[in-house]
Amino acid sequence: MTDSVKDLLRSFHWLILMAMVLVVAGCKIKPDQSRYITDPHGRSLVLHGLNTSSSAKSAPNRLPWIEEKDVARAANNWGFNFVRFLIFWDRLEPAPGVYDQQYLAEIAERVRWYAKHNMYVLLDMHQDLYALQFGGDGAPDWATVTDGLPVAVRSPWWLTYLELGVTRAFDNFWDGSGSHSYLQQHYANAWQQVAKYFKDSPNVIGYDLMNEPYGGSSLWPLFEPLKLKPFYDRVISRIRAVDNDTWLFIEPQAFGVNFGVASTLGVIDDPRQGNSRIVYAPHFYPVLVHEGAAYKGNVLAFKSWPDARVKELNKMKVPLVVGEFGISPNQEGALRFVNDVTTMADHMGASWAFWSNDPGSWAPTDGEGKETVLVDGLVRVYPRAVAGQIVSFLYEPNKKEFTLTFNHNPQITAPTEIYIPARRHFPNGWQIEVKQGMSQYMTTDWDAVREVLKVSFESYQLPRQITLKIKTAG
Repeated sequence: MTDSVKDLLRSFHWLILMAMVLVVAGCKIKPDQSRYITDPHGRSLVLHGLNTSSSAKSAPNRLPWIEEKDVARAANNWGFNFVRFLIFWDRLEPAPGVYDQQYLAEIAERVRWYAKHNMYVLLDMHQDLYALQFGGDGAPDWATVTDGLPVAVRSPWWLTYLELGVTRAFDNFWDGSGSHSYLQQHYANAWQQVAKYFKDSPNVIGYDLMNEPYGGSSLWPLFEPLKLKPFYDRVISRIRAVDNDTWLFIEPQAFGVNFGVASTLGVIDDPRQGNSRIVYAPHFYPVLVHEGAAYKGNVLAFKSWPDARVKELNKMKVPLVVGEFGISPNQEGALRFVNDVTTMADHMGASWAFWSNDPGSWAPTDGEGKETVLVDGLVRVYPRAVAGQIVSFLYEPNKKEFTLTFNHNPQITAPTEIYIPARRHFPNGWQIEVKQGMSQYMTTDWDAVREVLKVSFESYQLPRQITLKIKTAG
């Protein structure tokens, strides 16, 4: 890292610290208990998985490197039930109004791989730096309007956001009601095509409407309420015209919010028939750790980020999914960082997807496919599906103890499912305890291959709060 970049990072870090004073301290870290994605049985879902994958950004076919055996490994070896699967506007709509049906079919083939292994898929319309021609990914060339302003690709890559041509391309895209309004119209129509294609795929749980929105010359705090919210309204309207049920994942602006600054996005309405199915999906990247600094546990973002997110969630009243977080396995404190992020997510009742599923670099595997140090933190006990309303859950990796408290719903006949990585974290066995005198009503079924424990209280027909604990045997 050059001295000039270090100086820029220091200045940037101080700007973030100043903005963080607007975050209200002392917020309860746990948002409202009812905010969970639900499955067709009515169970509350917790999703753990990977972003798949960064390699697709520059692949000619815009598809990840994976084969079905890699999906099986994620499900069976690591216990994941979720993938944030990257898709790209430039291949989807290579010419105005022309949609690549072969691309949709190739995505669908991979969606079936995940379905075969009981994994949910979030389709993420990914962009970085607006378009591939700027060293990023996302928009097709015909939708990239720079008005002739220059772009020089910089290092680190995110500095290219400051280039005049990149800023102008975003400004023209966010011109939702002016002379460039056709750009958002095409984007929304492209999403409608995706929704038409996948609305009947039961394991496609959601659509992430735009990765890490960037405001161009429209700055915080005005970009989100004045530009981003109307954009989401347009896209959601098009999707809901053809798909009433799939969950819609919205992200705040990336700049600042990723590091712990408050978002000004506000409530996004869902016009669907029935309860809202909006999900809040911000990313978590403490700025200095993101740029390679050692993690020693004293990062301000671990206070400011959850405080800001809980305040926002208490207004939005929607589920929380941490759409991205990541670190290089070669950084000092990498495993501790992963444990701290995933524990923070437990405290917040959040699902998550790690960035990213690419051998080498920031990944659970190295270039030869061998596990990195990160896997022991990513693979943890968690409640995949809960037959009722989750009150709290927490896995403590140092103690090897997991606690789940939920309000039992006797109307839900499907069992509660808990992933327990017995082979990895409980080599001497594990045991389950249940409080509130409920053991006489409890039945369990252990799938030793998938390492999933199914727990039922079928004979108990009254709503009741139940606490389960998983710990080392003995």
